[in-house]
Amino acid sequence: MLNGQVDAAGHFILRQVDQAIKGARSVVRGDCDATILDDEQFARAKEIEGGKNLRMIYDSPALPQLPVVVFGTALSTEERAVLVKVLLGMCGSSEGGAICKKMHIGRFTPLNTALFNDLQKRYGE
Repeated sequence: MLNGQVDAAGHFILRQVDQAIKGARSVVRGDCDATILDDEQFARAKEIEGGKNLRMIYDSPALPQLPVVVFGTALSTEERAVLVKVLLGMCGSSEGGAICKKMHIGRFTPLNTALFNDLQKRYGE
């Protein structure tokens, strides 16, 4: 659903593309009406030939970053608090920064419960 109003699967013919820039080029050529891009992909698409005419027709609400998840009772409350503290500072330290860089992780941030709660209300799960 787009903003709770349009069922994209019923309103559009959806096709998967393996690379975001292919979708942008298809829009520029007129082969399709729209493609889904994140902010970085949209900025790159504006640089391709004809891309300066691309425009955003829908901007979705923010999504949370990927969470670190612990299932069940694998960690006690105290252990979980220690893990959170370590992860929040990890990428800023010299040793942890090297690990984060290898794993392509920019940083860890505290859980934004308000954003997750909003998503649960919006998508009903």
